[in-house]
Amino acid sequence: MKLVYADSSMYDDPIVEDLLEKYDDQISISNQFLGQNDEFHDSTMLGNLAAEVYCEAGIDKWGETYNIVLGGGSINPRSPGCLYPGSVTYGDIQTLFPFDNDIQLCSLKGIDLLNNFINNDSYYISLSDYGYSIIDYINEDDTYYIITDTWNTSYAPNNLTIVESYEYGIYLRDLVADYIRNGGLTSSPNGIILDTPVVTISEDGVASWTEVPYASSYTYIIDDGEEISTLELSVTLTLGQRVVVKANGDNTIYFDSDYSVSKGYNVKDVIDLTSIPDIYSIGESLEANGETTFEYYVKGEIISINNTKYGNVYIEDEQGNTLYIYGIYDSTGSIMYEDLEIKPQVGDMVILQGKIKNYQGSSPVIEMIYAKLIDDVIDLTSIPDIYSIGESLEANGETTFEYYV
Repeated sequence: MKLVYADSSMYDDPIVEDLLEKYDDQISISNQFLGQNDEFHDSTMLGNLAAEVYCEAGIDKWGETYNIVLGGGSINPRSPGCLYPGSVTYGDIQTLFPFDNDIQLCSLKGIDLLNNFINNDSYYISLSDYGYSIIDYINEDDTYYIITDTWNTSYAPNNLTIVESYEYGIYLRDLVADYIRNGGLTSSPNGIILDTPVVTISEDGVASWTEVPYASSYTYIIDDGEEISTLELSVTLTLGQRVVVKANGDNTIYFDSDYSVSKGYNVKDVIDLTSIPDIYSIGESLEANGETTFEYYVKGEIISINNTKYGNVYIEDEQGNTLYIYGIYDSTGSIMYEDLEIKPQVGDMVILQGKIKNYQGSSPVIEMIYAKLIDDVIDLTSIPDIYSIGESLEANGETTFEYYV
Protein backbone atom coordinates (compact mmCIF):
# COMPACT_ATOMS: atom_id res chain seq x y z
CA MET A 1 0.00 0.00 0.00
CA LYS A 2 1.36 3.43 -0.97
CA LEU A 3 0.78 6.46 1.24
CA VAL A 4 -0.12 9.58 -0.76
CA TYR A 5 -0.12 13.01 0.92
CA ALA A 6 -2.64 15.64 -0.15
CA ASP A 7 -1.04 18.88 -1.34
CA SER A 8 -1.59 21.60 -3.92
CA SER A 9 -0.84 19.16 -6.73
CA MET A 10 -4.00 17.17 -5.95
CA TYR A 11 -7.13 17.97 -7.96
CA ASP A 12 -10.15 19.31 -6.06
CA ASP A 13 -12.88 16.76 -5.52
CA PRO A 14 -16.12 18.31 -6.85
CA ILE A 15 -18.25 16.26 -4.46
CA VAL A 16 -16.26 17.46 -1.46
CA GLU A 17 -16.31 21.02 -2.79
CA ASP A 18 -20.11 20.88 -3.12
CA LEU A 19 -20.46 19.60 0.43
CA LEU A 20 -18.16 22.31 1.79
CA GLU A 21 -20.13 24.98 -0.05
CA LYS A 22 -23.45 23.57 1.13
CA TYR A 23 -22.43 23.50 4.79
CA ASP A 24 -20.11 26.52 4.79
CA ASP A 25 -22.41 28.54 7.06
CA GLN A 26 -22.68 25.68 9.54
CA ILE A 27 -18.93 25.02 9.58
CA SER A 28 -18.09 28.70 10.02
CA ILE A 29 -20.13 29.03 13.24
CA SER A 30 -19.26 25.68 14.82
CA ASN A 31 -16.91 27.36 17.33
CA GLN A 32 -19.40 30.08 18.23
CA PHE A 33 -19.88 30.33 22.01
CA LEU A 34 -23.51 29.89 23.10
CA GLY A 35 -23.42 29.93 26.88
CA GLN A 36 -22.82 27.94 30.02
CA ASN A 37 -24.23 24.58 31.05
CA ASP A 38 -24.43 24.04 34.81
CA GLU A 39 -25.04 20.31 34.96
CA PHE A 40 -24.51 17.07 33.08
CA HIS A 41 -27.32 16.37 30.58
CA ASP A 42 -27.81 12.76 29.46
CA SER A 43 -29.70 11.73 26.33
CA THR A 44 -33.06 11.66 28.13
CA MET A 45 -32.62 15.21 29.41
CA LEU A 46 -31.58 16.37 25.93
CA GLY A 47 -34.60 14.67 24.35
CA ASN A 48 -36.90 16.40 26.81
CA LEU A 49 -35.16 19.71 26.12
CA ALA A 50 -35.69 19.23 22.37
CA ALA A 51 -39.40 18.58 22.89
CA GLU A 52 -39.64 21.68 25.10
CA VAL A 53 -38.09 24.03 22.52
CA TYR A 54 -40.31 22.54 19.79
CA CYS A 55 -43.38 23.28 21.89
CA GLU A 56 -42.26 26.83 22.76
CA ALA A 57 -41.33 27.67 19.16
CA GLY A 58 -44.69 26.39 17.93
CA ILE A 59 -46.66 28.40 20.46
CA ASP A 60 -44.68 31.55 19.59
CA LYS A 61 -45.45 31.14 15.88
CA TRP A 62 -48.93 29.58 15.79
CA GLY A 63 -50.29 29.84 19.33
CA GLU A 64 -52.77 32.60 18.56
CA THR A 65 -54.37 30.54 15.78
CA TYR A 66 -54.09 26.95 17.00
CA ASN A 67 -54.41 25.28 20.39
CA ILE A 68 -51.12 23.40 20.44
CA VAL A 69 -51.09 20.37 22.72
CA LEU A 70 -47.40 19.44 22.72
CA GLY A 71 -44.06 19.45 21.00
CA GLY A 72 -41.82 16.45 20.41
CA GLY A 73 -41.75 13.00 18.91
CA SER A 74 -38.99 10.55 18.07
CA ILE A 75 -35.89 12.58 18.99
CA ASN A 76 -32.57 10.82 19.41
CA PRO A 77 -29.50 12.92 20.31
CA ARG A 78 -26.50 11.60 18.39
CA SER A 79 -23.09 10.66 19.77
CA PRO A 80 -21.86 11.48 22.37
CA GLY A 81 -25.52 11.66 23.44
CA CYS A 82 -24.79 13.96 26.37
CA LEU A 83 -23.69 17.48 27.26
CA TYR A 84 -21.08 18.07 29.95
CA PRO A 85 -20.99 21.06 32.31
CA GLY A 86 -19.06 24.09 31.08
CA SER A 87 -18.98 26.28 27.99
CA VAL A 88 -21.18 25.18 25.08
CA THR A 89 -20.48 25.96 21.42
CA TYR A 90 -22.75 25.71 18.41
CA GLY A 91 -20.60 22.79 17.27
CA ASP A 92 -21.54 20.86 20.43
CA ILE A 93 -25.22 21.22 19.52
CA GLN A 94 -24.56 20.45 15.84
CA THR A 95 -23.04 17.15 16.92
CA LEU A 96 -26.05 16.23 19.05
CA PHE A 97 -28.72 17.35 16.55
CA PRO A 98 -27.10 17.21 13.08
CA PHE A 99 -30.11 16.53 10.87
CA ASP A 100 -31.92 19.09 8.73
CA ASN A 101 -35.43 18.03 9.70
CA ASP A 102 -37.97 20.79 9.00
CA ILE A 103 -40.06 21.86 11.99
CA GLN A 104 -43.78 21.47 11.34
CA LEU A 105 -47.18 22.19 12.78
CA CYS A 106 -49.27 19.03 12.35
CA SER A 107 -52.79 17.86 13.04
CA LEU A 108 -53.87 14.39 14.15
CA LYS A 109 -56.82 12.60 15.65
CA GLY A 110 -57.11 12.14 19.39
CA ILE A 111 -56.59 8.38 19.13
CA ASP A 112 -53.23 8.92 17.39
CA LEU A 113 -52.25 11.69 19.80
CA LEU A 114 -52.77 9.31 22.70
CA ASN A 115 -51.30 6.15 21.21
CA ASN A 116 -48.39 7.57 19.21
CA PHE A 117 -47.28 10.48 21.39
CA ILE A 118 -48.69 10.88 24.89
CA ASN A 119 -48.64 7.17 25.80
CA ASN A 120 -45.54 6.32 23.75
CA ASP A 121 -42.59 5.86 26.14
CA SER A 122 -40.08 5.94 23.28
CA TYR A 123 -41.10 9.50 22.28
CA TYR A 124 -40.09 12.70 24.03
CA ILE A 125 -42.93 15.17 24.53
CA SER A 126 -43.44 18.52 26.23
CA LEU A 127 -47.03 19.49 26.98
CA SER A 128 -48.19 23.09 26.65
CA ASP A 129 -50.40 24.66 29.32
CA TYR A 130 -53.33 23.86 27.05
CA GLY A 131 -52.09 20.29 26.70
CA TYR A 132 -51.98 19.85 30.47
CA SER A 133 -55.51 21.23 30.78
CA ILE A 134 -57.02 18.68 28.36
CA ILE A 135 -54.81 15.61 28.80
CA ASP A 136 -57.48 13.74 30.76
CA TYR A 137 -60.27 14.75 28.36
CA ILE A 138 -58.89 13.96 24.90
CA ASN A 139 -61.57 12.70 22.53
CA GLU A 140 -60.32 9.98 20.19
CA ASP A 141 -62.26 11.42 17.21
CA ASP A 142 -61.39 15.11 17.66
CA THR A 143 -58.54 16.87 15.86
CA TYR A 144 -55.55 18.23 17.78
CA TYR A 145 -52.35 20.11 16.93
CA ILE A 146 -48.72 19.36 17.79
CA ILE A 147 -45.22 20.55 16.83
CA THR A 148 -42.81 17.99 15.45
CA ASP A 149 -40.50 17.56 12.42
CA THR A 150 -40.19 15.80 9.08
CA TRP A 151 -38.56 12.75 10.66
CA ASN A 152 -41.83 12.14 12.52
CA THR A 153 -44.24 13.26 9.79
CA SER A 154 -42.58 10.92 7.29
CA TYR A 155 -43.31 7.97 9.58
CA ALA A 156 -46.72 6.90 8.25
CA PRO A 157 -48.00 5.11 11.41
CA ASN A 158 -47.93 8.48 13.25
CA ASN A 159 -50.90 9.53 11.04
CA LEU A 160 -49.83 13.17 10.96
CA THR A 161 -51.15 15.83 8.58
CA ILE A 162 -48.80 18.74 7.91
CA VAL A 163 -50.55 22.09 8.43
CA GLU A 164 -47.63 24.52 8.09
CA SER A 165 -43.83 24.49 8.19
CA TYR A 166 -41.65 26.65 10.41
CA GLU A 167 -39.10 29.12 9.01
CA TYR A 168 -36.98 27.63 6.23
CA GLY A 169 -33.47 26.63 7.32
CA ILE A 170 -34.26 26.71 11.06
CA TYR A 171 -33.78 23.29 12.63
CA LEU A 172 -33.85 21.74 16.08
CA ARG A 173 -30.19 22.58 16.73
CA ASP A 174 -30.95 26.26 16.12
CA LEU A 175 -33.82 26.28 18.63
CA VAL A 176 -31.61 24.57 21.23
CA ALA A 177 -28.78 27.03 20.49
CA ASP A 178 -31.14 30.00 21.09
CA TYR A 179 -32.32 28.41 24.33
CA ILE A 180 -28.72 28.21 25.56
CA ARG A 181 -27.91 31.75 24.36
CA ASN A 182 -30.81 32.96 26.50
CA GLY A 183 -29.30 31.34 29.59
CA GLY A 184 -31.57 28.30 29.68
CA LEU A 185 -28.90 25.92 30.98
CA THR A 186 -27.36 28.10 33.68
CA SER A 187 -28.35 30.02 36.80
CA SER A 188 -25.15 32.09 36.53
CA PRO A 189 -24.26 34.93 34.15
CA ASN A 190 -24.44 33.35 30.71
CA GLY A 191 -20.90 34.12 29.60
CA ILE A 192 -17.56 32.39 29.50
CA ILE A 193 -16.20 31.72 32.97
CA LEU A 194 -12.46 32.30 32.89
CA ASP A 195 -10.09 29.50 33.81
CA THR A 196 -8.88 29.55 37.40
CA PRO A 197 -5.22 30.54 37.76
CA VAL A 198 -2.89 27.79 38.96
CA VAL A 199 -0.68 29.09 41.75
CA THR A 200 2.80 27.83 42.61
CA ILE A 201 5.10 28.97 45.41
CA SER A 202 8.87 29.18 44.86
CA GLU A 203 11.44 28.34 47.53
CA ASP A 204 11.99 32.05 48.22
CA GLY A 205 8.26 32.75 48.68
CA VAL A 206 7.27 34.13 45.28
CA ALA A 207 3.67 33.15 44.51
CA SER A 208 3.23 33.08 40.73
CA TRP A 209 0.22 32.06 38.67
CA THR A 210 -0.53 31.03 35.14
CA GLU A 211 -1.68 33.66 32.68
CA VAL A 212 -5.36 33.15 31.88
CA PRO A 213 -6.55 33.86 28.31
CA TYR A 214 -8.91 36.89 28.08
CA ALA A 215 -8.33 37.93 31.71
CA SER A 216 -8.28 41.73 32.08
CA SER A 217 -6.53 41.57 35.47
CA TYR A 218 -6.14 39.40 38.57
CA THR A 219 -7.23 39.69 42.17
CA TYR A 220 -5.39 38.08 45.07
CA ILE A 221 -5.99 37.81 48.81
CA ILE A 222 -3.17 37.16 51.26
CA ASP A 223 -4.32 35.33 54.40
CA ASP A 224 -7.68 36.90 55.31
CA GLY A 225 -6.78 40.36 54.09
CA GLU A 226 -8.34 42.63 51.51
CA GLU A 227 -8.74 41.92 47.80
CA ILE A 228 -5.92 43.43 45.74
CA SER A 229 -6.17 43.85 41.96
CA THR A 230 -3.08 43.59 39.79
CA LEU A 231 -1.90 43.17 36.22
CA GLU A 232 1.10 41.18 37.44
CA LEU A 233 1.43 37.39 37.54
CA SER A 234 3.17 37.12 40.90
CA VAL A 235 3.37 38.46 44.45
CA THR A 236 5.97 37.87 47.18
CA LEU A 237 4.86 36.21 50.43
CA THR A 238 6.48 36.19 53.84
CA LEU A 239 7.01 32.93 55.70
CA GLY A 240 3.70 31.33 56.70
CA GLN A 241 1.46 33.51 54.50
CA ARG A 242 -1.18 32.03 52.21
CA VAL A 243 -2.62 33.38 48.97
CA VAL A 244 -5.59 32.78 46.65
CA VAL A 245 -5.92 34.27 43.16
CA LYS A 246 -8.71 34.72 40.61
CA ALA A 247 -8.79 35.97 37.02
CA ASN A 248 -11.01 38.99 36.32
CA GLY A 249 -13.21 39.21 33.21
CA ASP A 250 -14.97 42.09 31.49
CA ASN A 251 -18.34 40.92 32.92
CA THR A 252 -19.84 41.11 29.44
CA ILE A 253 -18.54 38.04 27.66
CA TYR A 254 -15.90 36.86 30.12
CA PHE A 255 -16.67 36.48 33.79
CA ASP A 256 -14.43 36.13 36.83
CA SER A 257 -12.96 32.74 37.57
CA ASP A 258 -13.23 30.99 40.92
CA TYR A 259 -10.49 31.68 43.40
CA SER A 260 -7.57 29.29 43.17
CA VAL A 261 -6.73 26.64 45.70
CA SER A 262 -5.10 28.31 48.69
CA LYS A 263 -1.30 28.01 48.62
CA GLY A 264 1.11 28.86 51.43
CA TYR A 265 4.80 29.66 51.78
CA ASN A 266 6.20 26.70 53.72
CA VAL A 267 2.68 25.84 54.89
CA LYS A 268 0.73 22.63 54.47
CA ASP A 269 -3.07 22.45 54.42
CA VAL A 270 -4.79 20.41 57.09
CA ILE A 271 -7.96 18.73 55.84
CA ASP A 272 -10.63 16.52 57.36
CA LEU A 273 -11.11 13.32 55.41
CA THR A 274 -14.54 11.74 55.07
CA SER A 275 -14.52 7.95 55.18
CA ILE A 276 -16.06 6.02 52.30
CA PRO A 277 -18.80 4.55 54.56
CA ASP A 278 -19.69 8.10 55.66
CA ILE A 279 -19.81 9.20 52.01
CA TYR A 280 -22.32 6.42 51.34
CA SER A 281 -24.41 7.55 54.33
CA ILE A 282 -24.42 11.14 53.05
CA GLY A 283 -25.27 10.01 49.51
CA GLU A 284 -28.11 7.77 50.62
CA SER A 285 -29.69 10.70 52.48
CA LEU A 286 -29.97 12.66 49.22
CA GLU A 287 -32.98 12.58 46.93
CA ALA A 288 -32.71 10.75 43.60
CA ASN A 289 -30.01 12.41 41.44
CA GLY A 290 -29.41 14.96 44.19
CA GLU A 291 -25.94 16.16 45.07
CA THR A 292 -24.39 17.87 48.06
CA THR A 293 -23.83 21.62 48.21
CA PHE A 294 -20.48 21.18 49.91
CA GLU A 295 -17.43 19.27 48.74
CA TYR A 296 -15.79 16.49 50.74
CA TYR A 297 -12.31 15.01 50.90
CA VAL A 298 -11.71 11.29 50.50
CA LYS A 299 -8.57 9.19 50.33
CA GLY A 300 -8.08 5.86 48.60
CA GLU A 301 -6.06 3.74 46.23
CA ILE A 302 -7.10 3.64 42.59
CA ILE A 303 -8.05 0.04 41.81
CA SER A 304 -9.51 0.47 38.31
CA ILE A 305 -9.88 3.13 35.60
CA ASN A 306 -13.10 2.87 33.60
CA ASN A 307 -12.68 5.92 31.37
CA THR A 308 -9.28 7.33 30.42
CA LYS A 309 -10.70 10.56 28.96
CA TYR A 310 -12.63 11.82 31.98
CA GLY A 311 -10.89 9.76 34.65
CA ASN A 312 -13.79 7.67 35.91
CA VAL A 313 -12.20 5.41 38.51
CA TYR A 314 -12.85 3.24 41.53
CA ILE A 315 -10.87 3.87 44.72
CA GLU A 316 -10.52 1.61 47.75
CA ASP A 317 -9.60 2.38 51.36
CA GLU A 318 -7.58 0.15 53.70
CA GLN A 319 -10.76 -1.53 54.96
CA GLY A 320 -11.70 -2.63 51.43
CA ASN A 321 -14.53 -0.09 50.96
CA THR A 322 -14.81 1.12 47.37
CA LEU A 323 -16.15 4.35 45.88
CA TYR A 324 -16.86 5.34 42.27
CA ILE A 325 -15.33 8.64 41.17
CA TYR A 326 -17.08 10.25 38.20
CA GLY A 327 -14.31 12.33 36.64
CA ILE A 328 -10.92 13.49 37.95
CA TYR A 329 -9.59 17.00 37.35
CA ASP A 330 -6.53 18.93 38.50
CA SER A 331 -6.60 20.84 41.80
CA THR A 332 -8.30 23.83 40.13
CA GLY A 333 -11.06 21.73 38.57
CA SER A 334 -10.29 23.08 35.09
CA ILE A 335 -8.05 20.40 33.53
CA MET A 336 -9.65 17.01 32.91
CA TYR A 337 -7.92 13.68 33.38
CA GLU A 338 -6.77 13.10 29.79
CA ASP A 339 -4.96 16.48 29.76
CA LEU A 340 -3.15 16.08 33.09
CA GLU A 341 0.64 16.06 32.79
CA ILE A 342 0.86 13.34 35.45
CA LYS A 343 -2.19 11.08 35.46
CA PRO A 344 -2.99 8.99 38.56
CA GLN A 345 -2.78 5.30 37.71
CA VAL A 346 -3.99 2.04 39.21
CA GLY A 347 -2.12 1.52 42.48
CA ASP A 348 -1.72 5.26 43.21
CA MET A 349 -2.95 6.63 46.53
CA VAL A 350 -4.93 9.83 45.95
CA ILE A 351 -6.78 12.49 47.93
CA LEU A 352 -9.81 13.81 46.07
CA GLN A 353 -12.21 16.69 46.70
CA GLY A 354 -15.70 16.73 45.26
CA LYS A 355 -19.44 16.68 45.73
CA ILE A 356 -21.36 13.51 46.56
CA LYS A 357 -24.22 12.45 44.27
CA ASN A 358 -26.99 9.89 44.57
CA TYR A 359 -27.10 8.91 40.89
CA GLN A 360 -30.28 7.07 39.90
CA GLY A 361 -29.57 5.93 36.35
CA SER A 362 -29.83 2.43 34.93
CA SER A 363 -27.34 1.38 37.64
CA PRO A 364 -27.96 3.51 40.77
CA VAL A 365 -24.76 4.42 42.60
CA ILE A 366 -23.42 6.72 45.30
CA GLU A 367 -20.49 8.56 43.72
CA MET A 368 -18.16 11.53 43.99
CA ILE A 369 -18.45 13.76 40.91
CA TYR A 370 -15.88 15.95 39.11
CA ALA A 371 -13.30 15.34 41.82
CA LYS A 372 -10.23 17.57 42.13
CA LEU A 373 -6.81 16.07 42.82
CA ILE A 374 -5.44 17.46 46.06
CA ASP A 375 -1.73 17.50 46.92
CA ASP A 376 0.60 19.12 49.45
CA VAL A 377 -1.83 18.59 52.34
CA ILE A 378 -1.95 16.98 55.75
CA ASP A 379 -5.04 14.80 56.01
CA LEU A 380 -6.35 14.25 59.51
CA THR A 381 -7.77 10.90 60.56
CA SER A 382 -10.36 10.86 63.34
CA ILE A 383 -9.70 8.84 66.49
CA PRO A 384 -12.67 6.50 65.80
CA ASP A 385 -11.23 5.82 62.34
CA ILE A 386 -7.81 5.15 63.92
CA TYR A 387 -9.49 2.49 66.10
CA SER A 388 -11.30 1.00 63.08
CA ILE A 389 -8.06 0.81 61.11
CA GLY A 390 -6.19 -0.68 64.06
CA GLU A 391 -8.86 -3.30 64.76
CA SER A 392 -8.63 -4.49 61.16
CA LEU A 393 -4.93 -5.35 61.61
CA GLU A 394 -3.65 -8.73 62.72
CA ALA A 395 -2.16 -9.11 66.20
CA ASN A 396 0.90 -6.83 66.56
CA GLY A 397 0.41 -5.67 62.96
CA GLU A 398 0.89 -2.09 61.83
CA THR A 399 -0.20 -0.01 58.86
CA THR A 400 1.96 0.60 55.83
CA PHE A 401 0.98 4.27 55.74
CA GLU A 402 1.33 6.92 58.41
CA TYR A 403 -1.63 8.94 59.67
CA TYR A 404 -2.15 12.42 61.16
CA VAL A 405 -4.42 12.80 64.18
